[in-house]
Amino acid sequence: MLNLRNMNLRYIIVFLSICFFVSCSTDDNLIVDNPYVTFTKVGTNIELTDYEVECFPVTAMFDVNANVDWTLDCDADWVKLSNHSGTPIDPSVPYKQVHIKIDIEKNTEASSRTAVITLSGGGKSSRLNVVQLSEKDSSGTPTAAAIVNDIIAGWNMGNTLDAQGDWFDADDIAAWETCWGQPRATREIIHAFKERGFNAIRVPVTWWGHLDNDDNIKEEWMNRVEEVVNYVIDEGMYCILNLHHDTGTPGVGEAGWLCANPAKKDLIISRYSKLWTQIASRFANYDSKLIFGAFNEILDSHMNWDSTDDENYEMVNDLAQTFVNIVRSSGGNNQWRCLSIPTYAATHNERTLNAWRLPDDPTPRRIIAEVHMYSPWQFAGDSEDMTAIEFTSSGRKEVDDIINRVATRFINQGIPVIFGELGAADKDNMEQRINYADYVVSNAKKRGIKCLWWMGLLDRQNAVFSEPYLADAILNAANK
Repeated sequence: MLNLRNMNLRYIIVFLSICFFVSCSTDDNLIVDNPYVTFTKVGTNIELTDYEVECFPVTAMFDVNANVDWTLDCDADWVKLSNHSGTPIDPSVPYKQVHIKIDIEKNTEASSRTAVITLSGGGKSSRLNVVQLSEKDSSGTPTAAAIVNDIIAGWNMGNTLDAQGDWFDADDIAAWETCWGQPRATREIIHAFKERGFNAIRVPVTWWGHLDNDDNIKEEWMNRVEEVVNYVIDEGMYCILNLHHDTGTPGVGEAGWLCANPAKKDLIISRYSKLWTQIASRFANYDSKLIFGAFNEILDSHMNWDSTDDENYEMVNDLAQTFVNIVRSSGGNNQWRCLSIPTYAATHNERTLNAWRLPDDPTPRRIIAEVHMYSPWQFAGDSEDMTAIEFTSSGRKEVDDIINRVATRFINQGIPVIFGELGAADKDNMEQRINYADYVVSNAKKRGIKCLWWMGLLDRQNAVFSEPYLADAILNAANK
């Protein structure tokens, strides 16, 4: 009885083995007849053979498209792969490739470097050449990526040179600078930030109130702007100089004259060109520590803050191109100067991010994209109806989504990007603001985005930190 059972069991095992072998052989023969293993751009059938990235840390994606078992190998330890092997993908279902994430470390070498990722399977192979650029190019001057890499954290000296009003003598420089309640800028203010560990200062400047009838910048105002810029440069810090409330919501005087209004495009671009021609000429011999910011939160003629029409996006891109052309033709170190260009309204929704266009620049790798970060708005905003005082899990999710969108649009495309303004209004919730600063700055840094906090932090009258724990939270997060 036992022998019969054993014999039957043997027959069953042999039978199943034959069935399995035939099945596998049949499947293998079907696949091996026309094996393929290719790299493709995410979500497409476009073959990918070369991938160039900037010197900063990059997280990128590509697809593996294969109808056989496959393996991935990389010949460089500075590239980390999320997957090293996989099974066939169903070719009958479009865009069902396997997404592969690659983490690329910062390039600190003096020259570019190349890694080769090899995809193998079914006797076939494909190569993806990953080229990572160096921080400096043949000019020997720092690229935009090198500068953004070097920025630890920054601060905006807001409500000072950007302040505006119509209730005082228009020729009183001190009155302009202090009309929004802040004291005049001093070396001591800038030095306090340098000593604390910050290494970038954004100097917002509003220009419309300091022009003659022919849009010539008054010499006294230009001298004062240069004096404040020197405070920053003399500390060895990066300085971002821009056009501020010339954009944005209309108010007193000509506030908001610089807008995306195609009906007045020729006039606006003419005035804009004249301003930047004067500014670029005045600062042409400053070194790479000085960065020009094209404009601030530029809006359309209807003051839409979230998104706008295609023709308005196009006008913003035209203004950015005009800006680049003027700076590059103005001589001195402006040939190599890094330039910061915000998105429309400096916002970060997907439509606006995708509408931002990299200008044609005769000096490559010198453009920084700029976005502003006051999200979640109910928590970070300062208007009366923005009453949320806790930085919640849903707020963290919103921050994560924004950082991912911004990094995907810019960092993954080789364009350095900064949060040129970041902040959360004081609602007697310091602990929550500290949590917010830590979360945003640390997670932005992980994706290569550097942050400049908007105002606060310092009692400017006495050059003493009034929010020391918040300042330290920003710096600690930036140095993680």
